[in-house]
Amino acid sequence: MNIWALPKAMELRLLLLTLDQSVDIGRLKIDCAGESDHQAIHLCDSANKGLNAYLYTYGQSEGRYGLQLHYPMQQNGASSPYDPLEELTLEQVVEHLFVHFDLT
Repeated sequence: MNIWALPKAMELRLLLLTLDQSVDIGRLKIDCAGESDHQAIHLCDSANKGLNAYLYTYGQSEGRYGLQLHYPMQQNGASSPYDPLEELTLEQVVEHLFVHFDLT
């Protein structure tokens, strides 16, 4: 996918480009279905359907990101938990995504 062709904020495209240069993110998919907000993007793990991350720039200081790390639904049917993180730098977001998606 051409990162520069995405109708997303420049900060999000920069983040995706940084990830793409740091690691083979081939198993991560950008979920654009129903996502019309140019300040947010949803990354999904094709190997683990319940594992995903929601990245956004709205409500954040300039050059900062918000991130919600979502986990697979629990076996007892409870809602999928997530960790909301705010005011992260580009480096912090990349670090969280590496750990969350177990990227090497």
